[in-house]
Amino acid sequence: ADAHFTQTVKSGDAVVVRSGDALGQPPLMPSPWTATASIDYILALRSGVSANFRAQGAYRSRNPGPLYTDNPTSPEYNPDFKADPATNIVNLQAQLQWPGLELTLLVDNAMDAQPILGRRGTYVTTFRPRTVGLSATFRF
Repeated sequence: ADAHFTQTVKSGDAVVVRSGDALGQPPLMPSPWTATASIDYILALRSGVSANFRAQGAYRSRNPGPLYTDNPTSPEYNPDFKADPATNIVNLQAQLQWPGLELTLLVDNAMDAQPILGRRGTYVTTFRPRTVGLSATFRF
């Protein structure tokens, strides 16, 4: 979504938003480009037993603006409000399946990406750190 204001908005003589400024309130700006890709590989090991491997990547580009908070003549001017950076996160999964039993190993944020997100002054957030999980399902 490459969305921009189409008109200049004023409050009295002060320009609040210029025509061409990106829509959204920094840092939560819509990303012009997002892409998600995944790959699955299923391997039959022996009768009734299989392994499944999955990798997923999600990319989100940075919104380059211009931002209404960058305009020093705007009452909304705040140089500390910036759009989030481009991000990339990778999630992995390995699964073994037997008749009646399934074991799954999950690794979320496998590359332990820690971009600074949601920056508003001293307040920031980021992705959850690398998280490993194991799941077992027994069917009877």
